[in-house]
Amino acid sequence: MIDWKSEFRSYANNLPAAWPENRQNQVAKLDAFLATAAEKSGVNRDAVIDQVIEVAAQRMASRPLTVFLISCGSSGSHWLEAMLAAFPDYVACGEVYLPRNLTKSTYAWDAASRSAFMDCVHLAHVPREKGSLVDSKLINSAHLSGWIMSKLMQPPKARVLLLRNPVDIVISRTFRKDDYRKFTLPGGTDDEYLNRNIDFVNAFYRKAAESDADHVVKYEDLRASGVDTLDALLRSLGDEQALADITAVVERHSAEAQAGGHGNARGKRLSNYYRGPKVDLPEGLHQKIRAGLTDAVTRLGY
Repeated sequence: MIDWKSEFRSYANNLPAAWPENRQNQVAKLDAFLATAAEKSGVNRDAVIDQVIEVAAQRMASRPLTVFLISCGSSGSHWLEAMLAAFPDYVACGEVYLPRNLTKSTYAWDAASRSAFMDCVHLAHVPREKGSLVDSKLINSAHLSGWIMSKLMQPPKARVLLLRNPVDIVISRTFRKDDYRKFTLPGGTDDEYLNRNIDFVNAFYRKAAESDADHVVKYEDLRASGVDTLDALLRSLGDEQALADITAVVERHSAEAQAGGHGNARGKRLSNYYRGPKVDLPEGLHQKIRAGLTDAVTRLGY
């Protein structure tokens, strides 16, 4: 049996070497989460890693649910994740990934060790003290990689597929995320970046059409009938919540509340809902995007 505790400790202490040069943003992200957890716990980084391992070992006894919220990005995944995390026992881990080489190496591990290691990775991405997370249902909102990440975990787990009109996704990815564009395609032309996003959306929807999700949520349904949509999702996860509580969560996280800057009593934003300027699209862009999309898109109802 693999020593998953040593494997995680080695990974956490050697992040720059584990991740390729073009993915060092993952190093900075996890380092920041561990630093925040250390500050909130009043301990050092090594002690936080010890906490993560201890909690993961406790979670092996009665494995809590892990939710994989899989989307193409620009589909409201962090919005839905925040709404789920507003209910007791659910904790948002954000987009949690593993280096490709490490992912491949875990395939040879026994399932229990691989799941405990994955628990460690998820727990490490929660920027708070770890002792309260023994029974928590953890949410990983990784995008296309969510299919692979979900395979690394033992049950109970749930793969929730979040869909959105692919034309809207391409537009959002192309015109509303300048920082991501500079990171992924520095120096690329507008057409090159547009075509890259069309290709990515095609790849995601093709994979989605080939894969089995435990539950499917449409972004458009969340906008039009959030209470019913969230209620159906919670029930599919084996969790029945009072409609009044669901309504309160949906209203607090609504697009209107987010657009108006309303979060909680302290004015904190509850998700990364886009609040930037309206994008003026070039004439004929919708038709160009639609023409570049494959049959996999229409097979999923778009």
